[in-house]
Amino acid sequence: MDIKKLTDAVRFREVAHDYRIEQRIPANKLMNAYFELNYCMGNLFKRSVVADDIEKDSEKILDLYCEALVPFFQVANHKKWTYLLLVSDEQQHELEGKWKTQSFAKIYLILQKLLNQSYFEHQPNAFQHAWHIFLKFGIVELGLPLNKVEERFLSLYGKNSTDS
Repeated sequence: MDIKKLTDAVRFREVAHDYRIEQRIPANKLMNAYFELNYCMGNLFKRSVVADDIEKDSEKILDLYCEALVPFFQVANHKKWTYLLLVSDEQQHELEGKWKTQSFAKIYLILQKLLNQSYFEHQPNAFQHAWHIFLKFGIVELGLPLNKVEERFLSLYGKNSTDS
């Protein structure tokens, strides 16, 4: 995945552009990005948990996964942590070889804990760990090829998309 291309696609995208005006003040930008990340991940995990067949629902799940990437990238851009998102081919191969977790709820709760640590305790390592878990969730549990994720993300949020 070309992380630079993906993070650049949302670099100037307003966080939660539909929030009430008083919620969109610059001081709330990072907080709103974390809130959006939690909300989007919640939607993704809920859909993944209730889907009878993830493969049959893969297009909607792919869209929700991409939707959750936006605030992930916004947090990284805001904190200047984009370097934490870089994953080597070797690391990607390791993620692809990991075992499938049976409990999506456990993954979700671990992600919440790590993201809260990264926000409240300003821990970049917790953010990076959450990123790796989120990538692994997409690759292994949801069966989403990263090249397909990148392609869909850019079609939805790239410079030529209608929503940018």
